[in-house]
Amino acid sequence: MVLVILVTGDEEKLKDRNNQLPFDVDESMLRAAGVKYFEVMQNRGEVLFVPSGWHHQVYNMVRLRCCSAAYNVIEASVIESN
Repeated sequence: MVLVILVTGDEEKLKDRNNQLPFDVDESMLRAAGVKYFEVMQNRGEVLFVPSGWHHQVYNMVRLRCCSAAYNVIEASVIESN
């Protein structure tokens, strides 16, 4: 599986005139827009943490059964203490 992870904030460069992000992106689109990104090859049995707010695109390289889990986490820095 290949993941393309956009550096947070750079997804703004991909928005259209209606302020919408594209459904699917490829490397040529990212390069043309000047988007900073990471390309990660994930192998069987590996786990990858994608930080909150980092947009990403996933490409399965072969037909496999795979599992995806997403959890929303509240960072301690945003919780007010009494």
